[in-house]
Amino acid sequence: MGEPGNAIEVRNGKPQIVIEGRAYAPMAFATLGPSTYVEDGYLRRLGEAGIELFFIHSNLPWLDDPRLDINSLDHNLARLRREVPGARVFLRLNLHPPRAWLEANPDELYRLESGELLHTDYISCFYSWPNMPVYSLVSSKWRADAGEQLRQLLDMVEALPQGDAVVGHFLSAGATSEWIQRGGIGDHGGAFHRHFSDWLRGKYGTVESLCSAWKQPGIDFASAPYPAAKRLAAVRGMDLTAPADDPPTSDLFLGLFANPANRDVLDLHEAAREGIVESIEHFARIVKDHSSGRLLVGAFHGQLLNTRLRRTLLESEHLDFLANPGIYVNRRPGEITDIHCMSDSFLLHNKIYMVEDDVRTHRSPPVVREHYFIRSVDDAVTQMKRDFGRDLCRNLYGWWFDMYDPDAASKVATVDAARNIPSPPHERGTWWYDDPELLGLMKRVQEIARDSLAADCRRCSEIAVVMDERSAGLSLAAHNRMVDWRMSILSRLGAPVDFLYTDDLSDPRMRDYKLYIFPNAWTMDEAQRKSVAGKVRRNGAVSLWMYVAGAHRPDDGSFSAANAAELTGFEFSCHADLIETAFTLSGHDHQAVAGCDAERMHGRFNYEVYRNGVRRPVPGGGPNYQAPTLIVSDPEAEVLGSFAADGSPALALRDWGAWRSVHCATQFMEPELLRALARYAGCHIVCDTDDFVFMNASYLSVHAASSGMKRLSLPRASSVVELYTGSNYGEETRE
Repeated sequence: MGEPGNAIEVRNGKPQIVIEGRAYAPMAFATLGPSTYVEDGYLRRLGEAGIELFFIHSNLPWLDDPRLDINSLDHNLARLRREVPGARVFLRLNLHPPRAWLEANPDELYRLESGELLHTDYISCFYSWPNMPVYSLVSSKWRADAGEQLRQLLDMVEALPQGDAVVGHFLSAGATSEWIQRGGIGDHGGAFHRHFSDWLRGKYGTVESLCSAWKQPGIDFASAPYPAAKRLAAVRGMDLTAPADDPPTSDLFLGLFANPANRDVLDLHEAAREGIVESIEHFARIVKDHSSGRLLVGAFHGQLLNTRLRRTLLESEHLDFLANPGIYVNRRPGEITDIHCMSDSFLLHNKIYMVEDDVRTHRSPPVVREHYFIRSVDDAVTQMKRDFGRDLCRNLYGWWFDMYDPDAASKVATVDAARNIPSPPHERGTWWYDDPELLGLMKRVQEIARDSLAADCRRCSEIAVVMDERSAGLSLAAHNRMVDWRMSILSRLGAPVDFLYTDDLSDPRMRDYKLYIFPNAWTMDEAQRKSVAGKVRRNGAVSLWMYVAGAHRPDDGSFSAANAAELTGFEFSCHADLIETAFTLSGHDHQAVAGCDAERMHGRFNYEVYRNGVRRPVPGGGPNYQAPTLIVSDPEAEVLGSFAADGSPALALRDWGAWRSVHCATQFMEPELLRALARYAGCHIVCDTDDFVFMNASYLSVHAASSGMKRLSLPRASSVVELYTGSNYGEETRE
């Protein structure tokens, strides 16, 4: 086995995978099915293109599948090392239990509200197991039994002749192996009930505190009543895409939000998500302990809805990286594949975020190409360059994910929302990246990535977007609106942006910024409020608070204008009625909105959202509704924008001297308005034509949202070279 020294190290501002003292560059490579399917020649060509890191599927011993057992792994490692000398491997470990375990442990399974077991066709990568019961991802017995199987596998891998090729493990469980609980939140099985009781005991300490918080006298930790399915569903919030017949406030809802008075509902959702995080940490600890810290460990997990990711996994000494696919929305030319995570928080914690860059190509099946607007090799090249540029400039790692699988393709055309679409032989596609032009691009990408390991890759952003994990769980409706805004509007700001968690504001390693944007700071506890104030209320910084920032205080469950005022510095009145969110600018002569179109309608989502997986566009520009709404009533505030519906303040600013506070009463602001606020805060704007910009100290990537000449303004004089062609745009260039 290799010597100790495998780690994530931040070098030159960039977190890097270091194996036995040597840094390895992105990108890596993975396939959908067993590596046995990959032809030797394809592996060799990938190696010649500079790919050195590979993900290989492997089962725990209890899953009886000759394609993924230890003998198959032995064969695949030897074959990979033969075709790609020096290749390094992360094993994608399937932690799923076998059918025999499911049948022997009914109390560890997911149960419906009726008490019946949930059965589903389990489809994950190349598995297709019909009518299977579902295991609970918080089951302590599954953790223990799968953990013992994991230790056995680790011993077996160490004993293989090519076992030293394995430098880390990628933990996989749940739906699509991405730690998603099949059945969602609402598990009535014994395993979850035990977990929930323990979680409540850890949160409240005493039965008296639990009874007081839930306003349910006479309950205890062991018998805490389980919220009914209708109440649990309230976290989705009301659908306010159109005027609603029902009043926006009820026992279940505060408009877009779950009624925070229902502490039992919020607690159950939080406990379910935290239990999954605990399971990831459990298995990561096993790998680290068994290898004395030598092996790297990662898992699929990174979405904002995954509560405790920041407080547990990023703080963990047992986990090195997390990963997700890029979001399956707006993957069209002229748009970007956005990512789920707060990537700059990973940098603070010496962690790496990896993107599963599953770019569809002209060699994918026709139905896939249609979903993703790939009509030629040029389209594939453009999208691969776009996604790599994002990874390079934001200091991410990634892997090209070739989802062709000869076995799966005999049944279906694609793994996108189309597993039930029969695929005739001539429409099954072939290996997605095994094309001379794409392999040539990969080779150049790897050269650029290797050079970046020695370059200055420090983040140069002057803008921080600060997201809150717990707020995301207060309303799925508001959360989904915020994600759409981040992907389609914030991304067009035209300047580099850092993404961090609220809890990072108290971290002394987090640097200062000129503009802080809070898209979802709806829930803030006392400790967070103090850390926010300590960070943003100085240096003349500007803070942009969106929608009902700070209204919910989880310490006591209150939702009020007073809570929001304490956080943002504005006096508010809280309006429960529905309002159409469109607003226009009224303070045209103020520097904070300088250059903005006075006739443009803000507050609406003015961009079409294309959901690739289901091939469905969602039109933009139509009316949008919200409730509740915080209206600035502060006599010291300057009103910059007013609602079209009633003329009440929709955008306001207050200058406190040491800092400046801006409140937007809706969730949507146009890119030009964001740029104006950024300039008001003293931030440098690279591009003002709504194109997608990614940047660090040495690299700039621009994906054009429209055709035509683009003017780019650099923050300092630089020697500009186009990396794919070698074209030189001059020395000491600023524009």
